[in-house]
Amino acid sequence: MIFGAQLGQYTDQDWPHIKSLAQQLDAGPWNSLWLSDHFIPPGVGGHGTALEGWSLLAGLATVTERIRLGILASGNTYRNPAHLTKIATTVDHMSGGRVELGLGAAWYEEEHKAYGWDFPSLRERSDRLEEATQLIRLLLRKGPEELVSFSGKYYQLEDAPMSPQTSQGSPIPILLGGNGQKRTLRTCARYGVTLRRSVVRFVYQHASSILKPTTRSHPDSPGTTGELSAWCRTTSVLISKLVWMR
Repeated sequence: MIFGAQLGQYTDQDWPHIKSLAQQLDAGPWNSLWLSDHFIPPGVGGHGTALEGWSLLAGLATVTERIRLGILASGNTYRNPAHLTKIATTVDHMSGGRVELGLGAAWYEEEHKAYGWDFPSLRERSDRLEEATQLIRLLLRKGPEELVSFSGKYYQLEDAPMSPQTSQGSPIPILLGGNGQKRTLRTCARYGVTLRRSVVRFVYQHASSILKPTTRSHPDSPGTTGELSAWCRTTSVLISKLVWMR
């Protein structure tokens, strides 16, 4: 098992405090450090401060040396997925190749209303997340001189470069966040990404029964449920400890 810590960045959490915590984690046995992606502190009715996740992660990339870095999870409704891929690869270079890309459909309706962002139905947000995952995977896995074109229902690319590529010698790992068993699991299986669930409510055999039809039938599937990982989450006073079971 490897362990990661998710830090808070809302209300009473300022940059000096978060920086200090990150450096303590970096000096310890922790494998990864995660932030979240909200523009209003969740659950407080718009009150309190919130530091933007990817900007904060870029800062932490420059003051840590070893620990892997990511967002749990980047709301797909907040940014164009190609733009998010560029942000992630830039922070990857700033960190020396330590970034992991967490993606989610987004759930916090209140901040969408506050900032004038569309908040589609859950079905459409799930569709958008699946399409964004496919697009991001193409950009991260392309050849050095290759241009990427993509024609989806929600997102399009036309001869799009992604240069520089990642700094870690392989595509940035994609971690998908969600609670839906069928849609989230099948998206993971189709595009060979990792799964993070807030609470693991199913046994591996049940997950396998959902994944097997997909891994056999989809041409982009990695072909094995061995790609599946799960995240268990328990909360402590300062941080949430995340266990990545491989």
